[in-house]
Amino acid sequence: NRARFMSPQPMIQWLIAPDFALIDPEENATSLFKLRGVPTLISFARCGSPNGDPTARAASVKIAHEAAKAAGVNQVTIYDAACPQEAKGREVVHPKAVETAYSVINRYPNETPSEEIEEAHFLVDRSGYIRARFRTFAPDDGNAQKLSGLAADLAREPLIEISLHSH
Repeated sequence: NRARFMSPQPMIQWLIAPDFALIDPEENATSLFKLRGVPTLISFARCGSPNGDPTARAASVKIAHEAAKAAGVNQVTIYDAACPQEAKGREVVHPKAVETAYSVINRYPNETPSEEIEEAHFLVDRSGYIRARFRTFAPDDGNAQKLSGLAADLAREPLIEISLHSH
């Protein structure tokens, strides 16, 4: 059952991306639901975290931002204050609540579950399904190219109307 799943990372199949409110001064895109029709990259990062390399994480979010922009996908970012400002996309109204909801999806085998996401990037298709997950982006890991290829594939797929109440 890998028909709609396009990444080698283990993940729940056919999962509708949890909706959340977005900050939009123009009141056009006030929720993730309103971004449907174009693939969206939802990025989480704690650049100021003592876990991991802060320089590598800052570079990773910059690469993710540039890759999303080049691929023509929306990007929503849930970053801490230490992350580069130029790497931010659309922002959410309640970042902690969104992080907690997505932390349930961000589970990996043989790792202790946590409500805090050090770094993760979820690619949501035009219809609102989570189709891929990336842990990080590095200049030599090929993830930026994978994101670009997946975004192109997702842009060609038909838009499927789904109900937020289907779970």
